[in-house]
Amino acid sequence: MMRNESSTLVVGGIDGILRVLNHNTGEVVSRTVLAGSISSSRDKNGVVARTRGARLAEDIHIDSVLKIIRPPITCLAVGMKRIVTTHNSKFIRLWKFS
Repeated sequence: MMRNESSTLVVGGIDGILRVLNHNTGEVVSRTVLAGSISSSRDKNGVVARTRGARLAEDIHIDSVLKIIRPPITCLAVGMKRIVTTHNSKFIRLWKFS
């Protein structure tokens, strides 16, 4: 995401890919999926897993990305620095961008 940018729009959908769009042109600025696990821990609320995201290159065909790392996004909320997504498999992802 671009800080202080009022013309960006974030979308996610059934293909499980988080997309950042230019609101004025509709052009896809970036596409992001999970890349790999960093760490995990368990507490009274469940399991917390930390993973890294990876931006997809423009020329990558979506079907070549494993479905296990891109479960369908059922709901999405956008804040100033973070994005929260929910998924069919009963988990929540918090996306932070730097």
